[in-house]
Amino acid sequence: ITMFIARRAAFYYASGEKSGLAACPAQAVPRYNIVALEKLPGTIESFAFGLNDQGQVVGKSTFNRSGNIGQARPVVWNSSGQPTELWNEPLIGGSGADINNNSIVVGRYGSGTGNPLPTPGVLPGRAFVWDSTSGRRDLGLQPFGNSMAVALNDNGQVTGTSEVFKTVVIDGDATLELEIHPFVWDADNGI
Repeated sequence: ITMFIARRAAFYYASGEKSGLAACPAQAVPRYNIVALEKLPGTIESFAFGLNDQGQVVGKSTFNRSGNIGQARPVVWNSSGQPTELWNEPLIGGSGADINNNSIVVGRYGSGTGNPLPTPGVLPGRAFVWDSTSGRRDLGLQPFGNSMAVALNDNGQVTGTSEVFKTVVIDGDATLELEIHPFVWDADNGI
């Protein structure tokens, strides 16, 4: 399977010269370039999830379909379709979910593919923000349970979901359970 990105190249407008009216834009029709996205060397497939105005794309390339930790590699593709791995740590996989116009990436790391696979020795997936200066940074959500950053804007505000503990009373006994909550995060204020 080959992935492509359609990038808006130009607009053209029809003029109203024959009608005797002043020239005015007709319906804008976008034109697109199709760019094939390459896989990371050694991987079998790639998935794209986010796109910015410069034509950069984020997602993941996978070494196998097992869902094991570290088998999915977080990738950013340039506007020519060439991939770059965000980090090269074999035991810490990940997946990019979105990229803003400042080339900041958000997504999930830890479980590799973005699927929750917590087992002994394999932590749940964690939300991250990545930039070329600081590298990968955990968003500091609750340390237990899955979290994922799914979108961000050009102001650096990140949104996603996180599991948080909630006290539940069952048959008169209080117990803690994980419940999914949305979040908004930024570098100055945190959650």
